[in-house]
Amino acid sequence: MASILQGHSQKVRALLADVLRGGQARGEIDVRLDPETVAAVLIGVTDGLRGLWLRYPKTDSAKAVSLFALLLQRFLSPAVRDSNLRPIDS
Repeated sequence: MASILQGHSQKVRALLADVLRGGQARGEIDVRLDPETVAAVLIGVTDGLRGLWLRYPKTDSAKAVSLFALLLQRFLSPAVRDSNLRPIDS
């Protein structure tokens, strides 16, 4: 069972990384971000969100989802266009 879940997780991570690369190619996502690492972080964050309502049942779900969308937008948005941009340290 664990190997099935692990295989599925790896496929989801690879798919998300491909989507992120596409966004980078279109200039929609910061090119300094490593797609594989970002995919893993986003999966971790969404896993944590699922547990949010167990820990804090009174959380306003609409506000939480809206805040998550804002967090994603700010995290993934391209930096100021500058040819001197360096990769973000891993």
